[in-house]
Order: sequence, then C-alpha cells, then structure tokens
Amino acid sequence: MNDKTKEILDYVTKTAGVVTDYAGRAGKKIETAVDSAKAKVEIFEIENRMNEVYARLGRLVYTAHSTGEADTGAIDGVFAELDTLKKKLIDARSREEKAKTKIVCPICKKQLSYGTTECPVCGHKF
Repeated sequence: MNDKTKEILDYVTKTAGVVTDYAGRAGKKIETAVDSAKAKVEIFEIENRMNEVYARLGRLVYTAHSTGEADTGAIDGVFAELDTLKKKLIDARSREEKAKTKIVCPICKKQLSYGTTECPVCGHKF
C-alpha cells in the first residue's frame, strides 16, 4: 500500500469514527426526547383522570349536602383513587425530570445533567 492510499484510508477511518460518535450522540438525544414526551403524555392523562375523579367527588359532596345523606363509602373510594393518582403523577413527573437531565458521557458512562459541556469525571468535552 502506498503512502497516498494509507493517508486516504486513515482519513476515512477518522471520519468514520467522528460520524459514529455524532450518530451516538444524536441517538441519545432522541432517546431523551422520546422518554420526556412519554412522561408528558402520561402526566396529561393522569391529570385528566384526576379532574374526572374530582368532578365525581364534587357530585358526591353536593348530593350529600342537598339530601343530607352522605355515601361515605363512595367518598372514601374517590379519596383512595385520588391518592393513587397523585402517587402516579409524582412518579411520572419524576421520570419526566430524569429524562430532561439524562446525558451519558460516552467515555466513562457517567450520567450527567442535560446541557453539561464537560464531564467532571473524565474531562470529555461535549
């Protein structure tokens, strides 16, 4: 192999490495965006469900007020459902926040905050 061929081969090899690196970074950003979008959709669905349950609670309370008879079993069931939905909402918001802050250093695999420009562990620059 002559020098010119070796030079071209080295250049192609380096370029392939750079392209692979950029593709990996793009893949991570897409993964982060998808995870964040999934969490946002889940948050939206939980909040809508909570609004429906609050409306049902309001009807139960109004019925108890207007008739003087409270269906305490139904009211307790609604409170339990709201408690469960609240826990799910907190969990979904936590996942959304994690998705926003998920960057992994390609060198040392340390998970870092989104927007980090340099890894504090290995010094890799993003």
